Amino acid sequence: MIYRVDIKTVTLTDRILHNMTCPVCHISTDFPLLKSRQTARIFWIPFMRYTSSYRTQCPHCGNTFMLTSRQYKDLCK
Repeated sequence: MIYRVDIKTVTLTDRILHNMTCPVCHISTDFPLLKSRQTARIFWIPFMRYTSSYRTQCPHCGNTFMLTSRQYKDLCK
């Protein structure tokens, strides 16, 4: 029997952080709070969550700032 196993990455925007100032370009704007999940799948059926990463990104200059899971949970409150 042949199995097709692949890893799918899904990025979700949970919240918008209002009036944040980018430390690189110094522009005050709204930052999206992003969560990326990688899930292993057999055919199209997910069977194991592989990794999760958390970040926010400046919409003006495009710089990405990685967050720990604790920082992410604190910002979601």
